[in-house]
Amino acid sequence: MYAYQLFSHSGTLLRWDNAPHHPHLETSFPHHFHDEQGRITPSVLQGDPLQDLPVVLTEIDRYLLTLQRS
Repeated sequence: MYAYQLFSHSGTLLRWDNAPHHPHLETSFPHHFHDEQGRITPSVLQGDPLQDLPVVLTEIDRYLLTLQRS
């Protein structure tokens, strides 16, 4: 199992994990993503840190850039 999370002082902002709680996400089950609004969507992660971490870090960078622009 894995979980990658971005936190702020107010709680979790972004989270990727593979806890088997969302079987309705058939295309990526058990891999899924929680966004800052609490929506749960399929994830491209596969549980291999060498492949997954660059994806996670790119998405975190993109998220932080959008915060800077607002």
